[in-house]
Amino acid sequence: MNHFKAAMVVLALLLMLPSSGLAQQPVTLAFATLDTGSAWYVYGATMAELFRKALPAGSNIDVKPRSGGVGNPRLVAKNETPLGFAFTVTNRWAYEGKEAYDAKHENLRALVGGLDTYYLVAVASKKLPIASIKEIKDKKVPIKMFTQPVGSLGEFAGRQLLRSSGVSYADIKSWGGSTQHVGYNAATMPADTFKGQSEPVKTVGFPTVLITNKELPDAIAYTVTKAVVDNKDALVRGHAGLVEFDPTKAWQPERVGIPLHPGAERVYREKGWMK
Repeated sequence: MNHFKAAMVVLALLLMLPSSGLAQQPVTLAFATLDTGSAWYVYGATMAELFRKALPAGSNIDVKPRSGGVGNPRLVAKNETPLGFAFTVTNRWAYEGKEAYDAKHENLRALVGGLDTYYLVAVASKKLPIASIKEIKDKKVPIKMFTQPVGSLGEFAGRQLLRSSGVSYADIKSWGGSTQHVGYNAATMPADTFKGQSEPVKTVGFPTVLITNKELPDAIAYTVTKAVVDNKDALVRGHAGLVEFDPTKAWQPERVGIPLHPGAERVYREKGWMK
């Protein structure tokens, strides 16, 4: 074989090999979380440190206190923030363009799912003369309602909960009540999640998911995903809310809600968790 043919063979082999590493150019990635001080913001800050160590030297992760479970998928789909936290349910709504979304965001992709579980909980004062949400409408009670900020799943779920009994924010205001959207905080909330809650409560639960979009290069998606699933101990040190995270199941459809990014899928297949 002459030198020319040998060079061609080497080139062909190189082209056939998958890229396992990153170019050495640093990258900057915006990361949408929630309010400063929230669990998601702490999760993001903790992960950002892992990403900076795993990505090329000089890379930066800009953790942003963005709008939460409903708003973040929009930002990620538009690539305003290549990384973000969302929920399985909002991922699916955004992907299919329903409920909180008026357009399909089919470019969304999942990296890591099942990071934790959030619960939908309605808490009322003992002094409030109601035993159910329905009685708010029946008695036209002028309640003072507090939710998470607009753009979060907590706020949207609150509206859905009222809607199930035929109540709107406008109704509450017309009865002399008010709604305020401030910082916050199908599943069974374990006993003792809240003080005085001695029994499990059947409610709605949704796992947190680290999401991205199709534009994120495979090598970066691979590196980011691997940094999360390989470092559970560091994640838990950052925030105890991540203690139930199971990296071996982080790829499962019920834990992500949307298709996996190819770079993330490669991580799970290499580890033998995803067949």
